[in-house]
Amino acid sequence: MFNNLKSAWKTGQQFVVSLLGSAGRSTDNEEDAQSGAALSPQTILRKREDLAAQMPSAVVAAYSNEPLEPQDPRFVGREEELARLIDALEDWRNGRASLTAITAPHGAGITSLLNQVRSKILSTETLSYLSLAKRPCSAAEALRFINSIFEFEQAPESVAEMVLAIKNSPPRVIIIDDGHMLLSRKMGNMAAVQTIGAILVATQHCHCWIVGCAKQAWRRLSFLYQSDRFFNRIIELDYFSASEMSEMIERRFYGLGFEWCERLELEKDKPDPMPVRFKQLHDLSNGLPEMAFFFLLFAMEKEPDADAFRLSEFSHLDTSVIKSCSEEELFSLAEIFVHGVMAHVDHETLFRISPEQSVLRLERLCRAGILHRIATDEHYTSNSYYISPILAQAMVSHLVLSNRLY
Repeated sequence: MFNNLKSAWKTGQQFVVSLLGSAGRSTDNEEDAQSGAALSPQTILRKREDLAAQMPSAVVAAYSNEPLEPQDPRFVGREEELARLIDALEDWRNGRASLTAITAPHGAGITSLLNQVRSKILSTETLSYLSLAKRPCSAAEALRFINSIFEFEQAPESVAEMVLAIKNSPPRVIIIDDGHMLLSRKMGNMAAVQTIGAILVATQHCHCWIVGCAKQAWRRLSFLYQSDRFFNRIIELDYFSASEMSEMIERRFYGLGFEWCERLELEKDKPDPMPVRFKQLHDLSNGLPEMAFFFLLFAMEKEPDADAFRLSEFSHLDTSVIKSCSEEELFSLAEIFVHGVMAHVDHETLFRISPEQSVLRLERLCRAGILHRIATDEHYTSNSYYISPILAQAMVSHLVLSNRLY
């Protein structure tokens, strides 16, 4: 009997390894999706890789989803939000408390907005910009994170010592991105959040703190720790409006020197057809740039003898795979969505399941195109997972309707 159990365990391990090796690969018999069709998340993954080889590299790069650098001419909209951030800087310069949070749904451009603030810093001012790469799950880890900003030679070992050291350091603007990493279900997270919160509140007259955090994580932090009560400003971003989306597409396109065939062929005194097309793109993406950019690129057809593109019918997202998720998978997706990124070991601990059960659930969702895996060179349990940004809106809507997200 022992040998049978040992054999079964070994077979299970081999299956997990095989699954990890094959996850993310599309099946050979999958039909090529055409423009105008409903595309599954898995098909979108495959087609995105194809676009890089089929389209001019400059066009693909123009519609990249990477955050925009300071003063990038492709930055569009956000005038009101940027003005409020400049007000936060002015408060700090005039000796008033300045503790600001920026929240937005996934993919709405928090990092790009934070990058624009960097260009507003005066040459005489000091800026510290960093992203939370790891979740602090104890007071000691929180203190080490704060110390990484100021780099004190003798690292303070208590909140009181840290506050005193920060107050005695030269004033600076401190921007912290990926604030969703403050949220964790591990023991010690409360101590970590309270430690960082206490330091920010106690030093807000000396330094200008700006924290960017995904919307759902901010809601959870506010519910658990009342974090929203301690910030002077809370700036809420949303996805882009139809006019902003149109300007974003146009600005990126014409910076490459191309034209739209529809405009070149336009008869005199006829209305420009492109605003209507861009409005269609906004409606199907609901203002989410990553989705809009993919469906735009997928519909673009290069004219062989001209520096021009024609737009075919736009495709749209097939959400049936999301609706087919099991109850256990929905609970996992809800927690991963709120946390932003979740390590395999955290998923295993949170749901009190075995490593094999955890990886099977996570990798099934990867194969479906719902999750993306951040792989490491170590054991598979060191991998992390996040929800594909292109699915952000559809996922949150389904989780809310399913009473898995509030």
